[in-house]
Amino acid sequence: MKKMTEAQYQIVVDWLRKHTVEGVRCPTCSTGEWAIADGMGFVPGPPDTDKAFPAAVVICKTCFRMTLYNTVNIPGFKEAGVVVGEAQGVG
Repeated sequence: MKKMTEAQYQIVVDWLRKHTVEGVRCPTCSTGEWAIADGMGFVPGPPDTDKAFPAAVVICKTCFRMTLYNTVNIPGFKEAGVVVGEAQGVG
């Protein structure tokens, strides 16, 4: 798992605050307390390619459900340190 830079982490926090209404409720346990992993998840791209999409991993603090947010289109994320679409270091 590739670690996010501090700038990337803050970009994800700010993006989630801007794009959620009254916080996000966990669909499993209905609580609203989350943590953002400092490591990036990667979602495989099209078959027969070595591409992967970086994702912020958001974890419920109560039941530990994980939700992935694709960071490809979060403004400023790529410029803050991740190479979008590279699968290097996955696994």
